[in-house]
Amino acid sequence: MIILALGLVAVPGQAQIIPDTTLPNNSVVLPNGNTITIEGGTEAGTNLFHSFQDFSLLTGSEAFFNNAIAIDNIITRVTGGNISDIDGLIRANGTANLFLINPNGLQFGSNARLEIGGSFLGSTADRLLFEDGSFYSAKDANAPPLLMVNVPVGLQMGPNPGGTIVSGNGHQLSASPREIDRSNTREGLRVQPGRTLAFIGGDVTLTGAVLSAAGGRVELGSVREGLATIAPIDGGFTLDYSQVTRLGDIHLQQQSLVDVSSNSAGGIQIRGGQILFSESSLLLSQNQGTQAGGEIRIEASGLVDIVGYDPISEIRSGIFGEALATGASSNITLSSGRLIVREGGGISNQAFGTGQSGDIEIQTSEFVEVRDFTLTGLNRINTTNLLLDIFSNTQSTGVGGDVTVSTPHLSLTNGAAIGSVTRGNGVGGSLDIDADRIEISGTNSFRPTVLSTSSLFSGNAGDLTINTRTLAVRNSGLVSSSSLGRGNAGSVTIDASESVSVSGRALGARNSSQIRSAVVLLGLSSSIVPEGTGGSVVINTPSLNVTDRASISVTNQGIGDAGTIEVNARSILLDGNGGITAATNSGEGGNLSLSGSTIQLRDGSQITAEAGGTGSGGNVTLDTDTIALLENSKIVANAFEGAGGNIQVTTSGLFVSADSNVTASSQFGVDGVVSINNPIDDRASGLVRLNTEPLNPNTQVQDSCKLATRSRFAITGNGGLPPDPTQILQLPTVWRDTRLGEIDSPLTPNITDAEPEVSSTPTVPLVEATGWKRNDGGEIELVVASGNLTHSPWQPQSNCDRSHPD
Repeated sequence: MIILALGLVAVPGQAQIIPDTTLPNNSVVLPNGNTITIEGGTEAGTNLFHSFQDFSLLTGSEAFFNNAIAIDNIITRVTGGNISDIDGLIRANGTANLFLINPNGLQFGSNARLEIGGSFLGSTADRLLFEDGSFYSAKDANAPPLLMVNVPVGLQMGPNPGGTIVSGNGHQLSASPREIDRSNTREGLRVQPGRTLAFIGGDVTLTGAVLSAAGGRVELGSVREGLATIAPIDGGFTLDYSQVTRLGDIHLQQQSLVDVSSNSAGGIQIRGGQILFSESSLLLSQNQGTQAGGEIRIEASGLVDIVGYDPISEIRSGIFGEALATGASSNITLSSGRLIVREGGGISNQAFGTGQSGDIEIQTSEFVEVRDFTLTGLNRINTTNLLLDIFSNTQSTGVGGDVTVSTPHLSLTNGAAIGSVTRGNGVGGSLDIDADRIEISGTNSFRPTVLSTSSLFSGNAGDLTINTRTLAVRNSGLVSSSSLGRGNAGSVTIDASESVSVSGRALGARNSSQIRSAVVLLGLSSSIVPEGTGGSVVINTPSLNVTDRASISVTNQGIGDAGTIEVNARSILLDGNGGITAATNSGEGGNLSLSGSTIQLRDGSQITAEAGGTGSGGNVTLDTDTIALLENSKIVANAFEGAGGNIQVTTSGLFVSADSNVTASSQFGVDGVVSINNPIDDRASGLVRLNTEPLNPNTQVQDSCKLATRSRFAITGNGGLPPDPTQILQLPTVWRDTRLGEIDSPLTPNITDAEPEVSSTPTVPLVEATGWKRNDGGEIELVVASGNLTHSPWQPQSNCDRSHPD
């Protein structure tokens, strides 16, 4: 009785831990200065059950669960109506896991700490479920509990659970030329290496909080109603949300950190309705060992919003995996309704050692929007973790991870960038975009808005693949696979079921919009000459428009060869200095192959395959129904010292204005060949079998006199078309039929009755020829037979003066 009385006494100013009387063996609270020892409770196998009316710890106080070493799980519920406000230390003996359930809410202050050997789960669930269907309820504490010997299997949430708040003083991370520097990270709430730290409840808010599980697992789940099931894993547990009916919000703010970094990096799972990262708050998995890191998984039924960075520490908000040794970094998987990455926020997976960079997979049901990259206040603008907004990167010999984005609508604006990078000897990862509609628009003068794969040293860049309905690249937007060193550029493949349009230059930008595969010289004065080979660009779409100085290109500014371009489109339009080009500084020029129904070049547009130095010009192959070159446009396959490329055109119609041209030449080498082919006619298709029955001439021969008197030919307009499309129309041309001038017909105007025409020669009627004879000179003449000649019944005599019935 004395112990129980002590257990019911609150400790003002230190703690508020008050047990209730709902267990067969109730909890006992023993205060001793700043330390409150918790004993008693009811054991069931290796589970120890505690039940409290209130459970709070003030700053500087300690709650010590004095459990037996054999206990695996300490299961604690709070049955009163107050939240648990914890700003002190919670510790326990041995390796026991600690479950703390309070449906009214949990709040952890900046001084809250955990010293337990096992995993920790804090939840605002109503009850904890067991495998046989029994439960341990914090809402209905008077129900006689059937305490189980096995581990809990689920958390049942009521309709209005309390929230979970974890506060702290921020992570104190900083950027370095390589990985994120964790050396000054604050301690925060942490569990032992390999264990699980989980907060599952209503809305979950981290404000400057640091949650750590080195090589273990961190779980954050916002569940407003439904069942979250618990599945045991090595060293801890994970949660499944498939039976949850309503999710809440999770917000990481003010430099909050979730960290599973270790020699064997752990895993992170975040599940909610909306998940928000702001003010340099992030998830981090830094693998320092030889084994592959665990998975980082983020799932939201609504919005995931990643915004901002700290200009002093240069740490951005977001989700980051890093591999520092031989082990691979964690794969990152994000699934949501909507994803917005803006104002410096990011998602990246990087390998700084020989290990492989993990993959990034993003899937949304509505849209992905990346926008408004800014470098205001940065001290080191080349910091590795600010390369792009969403990207994979390898800096050594490791292989870069693949980046995959699947969404109905992808929008990149104002310096936004998604891609993969290799800055060492390793092969870069691929970039795969699957979206119904893609818009890339740049207005940022510092860097272009870009989808890209790139190599900055000797590793080869990865390939870029786009599968979409429509792709629009505007205002200096860029779709690119490039190399700046000895590595090769990757290939760019675009399949667009409706259209691809590339157009325009942003104000202050160096280049217009481009789709390219390029080996690029970094700066005009650079001493590093690229040695890589260009990749290919393949575009399959019904409609391709390249306008307003935009281009589709394969380029090599180093010593290697350019790549190839293949376009398959029903309609190809180049306008306003638009171009499809293949160019090399000294290697072999790239080849261009375009096929479709129509190809139009207007207003200085061009299709070119050119080579500088000793390289030969590339070949241009065009296969289309019609080609029109107008307004100073050109098709060129030229070289400098090498041979000019060949141009082969297969078309039914080629229309070239006087100021446009098609050339294949070399300034100092052998000119190329321009070959224009019309489709081959199948002459046999015009042959028909003749009828063996003779034809009746009376049904086949027209009466020419009758035809002439009843025919009409009229000219309207201003005289017809000019012989050349560049010439102006002439004055109206008068047409006169001089063949039947002597025929009197209703179409011939009558001479006025006032002054009849007088002729000195008698009028001779016009009669059709009925025979022929040879004159004295041996020539054949057509004649009218004399009266004594007999006419054949197959050749009746005609007289143009006879009357014709109407």
